Amino acid sequence: MVSCVQKLQKLIIHDCNNLEYIFASSIARESEGLIQLLLPKLKRLELGDLPQLKSICRERVAMVCDSLEWIIIWNCYSLRRFPLYLPLLENGQPSAPPSLKNIIVWPVKQWESLEWDHPNAEGVLLPFYGSYHSFPFELVEGRIRRLVFTDIDVENTWLLPSVQELVLDQCNNLRSLNDISATKDAKELKCCRIWDCNGMEYALSTSINPLAQKLEVLDLYRLEKLDALFEAEAIAKSPLPPDTFSYLKTVSVWYCDKIKMLFPFWMYLKSLEEIDIEGCKQMEEIISWVAEAGGEKEGVIQLILPKLKSLKLKELPSLKSICSRRELMVCDSLEEIRIWNCQGLRRIPLYLPLLDNGQSSPPPSLKQIKVWPQEWGESWWESLEWDHPNAKDVLLGFRKFDRCH
Repeated sequence: MVSCVQKLQKLIIHDCNNLEYIFASSIARESEGLIQLLLPKLKRLELGDLPQLKSICRERVAMVCDSLEWIIIWNCYSLRRFPLYLPLLENGQPSAPPSLKNIIVWPVKQWESLEWDHPNAEGVLLPFYGSYHSFPFELVEGRIRRLVFTDIDVENTWLLPSVQELVLDQCNNLRSLNDISATKDAKELKCCRIWDCNGMEYALSTSINPLAQKLEVLDLYRLEKLDALFEAEAIAKSPLPPDTFSYLKTVSVWYCDKIKMLFPFWMYLKSLEEIDIEGCKQMEEIISWVAEAGGEKEGVIQLILPKLKSLKLKELPSLKSICSRRELMVCDSLEEIRIWNCQGLRRIPLYLPLLDNGQSSPPPSLKQIKVWPQEWGESWWESLEWDHPNAKDVLLGFRKFDRCH
């Protein structure tokens, strides 16, 4: 047991309502008059929602954790003593563990009520402490649901299992979400917003990432190096699972100048409700054909987006097509299309269902097709290519010109 404990690198315990102690005193040893529990490799200690926890160790045992980087404690209302061993300097004063980076304790009163084994311990550890007020959290019913990290090293950061929304702002060392190993701990994560992270090249750099199977909202803003959602070389070695982005509801990509294509054609985006692309200078296609994609029906290749309600395309000077080749978007839930200043776009590949008389009809939920600016939009509308000769007349009644951008 002792040898196993000494190999621990992460200790994460949540939602154990009757837990009072974590370590028994029998695995500790006596050294220099102190009873010590040696955890030489422990880097992260995370304790959450443990209402009966009284102490990490029984009796007067001190935890020696020279590799400890993160201490995270929330909703452990009965915890009174934190038995962290603090090495002494030559002058007899305690010092923090050499690797310590952050201490997060919530609520604030929990930090104030903790007892330490050295009278100066709180002052020594205070520079590492961050409360709810100094970290951008959002709490719902006492649980942390939203985290915002700004300009930090995300590789060694932490995520709580209750987090549903993650915001990364100006984290320039981030190349892809795979760089954050802690994403696997965030079992409830549904929304990811990435803003101004100048080193980001891909949303996901490997096909193995649980985020791709559970995300509902993906928001990418001003990522100057973003080349694609997925790294092509990695995907070639290990294809994406068929349920990739199957829960994705909203995708927004704004002012990412390098990206040329958003989704591969074969990806079944069964939950997608909104596509919002703006200011991406090199974007050529939203959904791109790949040779192994299937699904031909009566000579028409159908891209089925059963829940798509809104398609917004703005300021995309290189956009040539929403879909490549001769695909048609089957969007029975589509309510609005907005196209603003996409002067290279020549085809809207919207599937129009046929009536009994063989004439095409608009998608059943369509309310409007908004175009801006009007002086460009009128000539652009006339130049559009349609897959049904009657499509322009059928959709003309839905066309509207926005008066302002």
